[in-house]
Amino acid sequence: MRDVLRAEFPGAAARLSRLRLPEIRREPAVWAALSALGIALVVGAVLRLALFLAPSWPDQTVRLPLGATFGSLATFIAHLAAGVVLRRAGGWRGLGLYLAYVAVEAATGLPGVLLFCDRSRPEGMCAAPLVFIAAGRAPQLVGIATGVLLGRWYPTGPVGSNRTLRGAGVFSVALFLASTPVGYLSYAGALSGPASFGILIALASVLAGLAAGIVLARAPLAGALLVALATTVPSLVFAVTLSRDASPADSLEFTVARWSSQLAPVLAGVALLIARLLARRRDATEVPGDLS
Repeated sequence: MRDVLRAEFPGAAARLSRLRLPEIRREPAVWAALSALGIALVVGAVLRLALFLAPSWPDQTVRLPLGATFGSLATFIAHLAAGVVLRRAGGWRGLGLYLAYVAVEAATGLPGVLLFCDRSRPEGMCAAPLVFIAAGRAPQLVGIATGVLLGRWYPTGPVGSNRTLRGAGVFSVALFLASTPVGYLSYAGALSGPASFGILIALASVLAGLAAGIVLARAPLAGALLVALATTVPSLVFAVTLSRDASPADSLEFTVARWSSQLAPVLAGVALLIARLLARRRDATEVPGDLS
């Protein structure tokens, strides 16, 4: 197929051959799944920021073909990239681990949906909550499947490690593990108010940033900065916009709840860079000259 296309479009084939695509190294399935989560985080952040900063921000209620929105399209593209990484870095085992993580992540949202249904009893979603959750994941799942198919034609690098993507993936998993108990405490009414929820989410974000920073210790500085910006900039831009609606009459509880949740990613990015710096200093002391 590729030979036919080269023969049919020799000029385009020559130009494409000079392009250097980012290298995806083959690595163990667990790390490949983390790398896929990482590329989804980075690409998704870039796309959301681009949409947010567009001269005319497209209304999320605008429907594209097949009922998609601009937000769901960004989710699809981010996970398409994840599918390519899964195919080239970890193969089918990596894909299986990634899908298992997605299933666990979706399952943790079921108690919240059931609680919402019990309290509000809206029509539609509560008749089949699992179907509702699966439908909400459609852009993600379709993106992964498309990426796995397209990944067949993506060049594979040598065996190694995708350190930057690993770090971003560790951030995603660590944030999920640290924030899920906070969500359950909120469902159960164990938190004293919205301010408590926001502060705990900020703490969870800091822990995730520390974990990612340790993994990124051997990644290039540019990669670590990219992950830190991906976790920080979109939320920071949104926080600046949110500040326009702030009122001096807001209560202390409401103000803390508003800003702690919005600035949590900023704290995560700072924690990530600090943890990376400390980890590199430790490694330089223990194994001089071994840092990449």
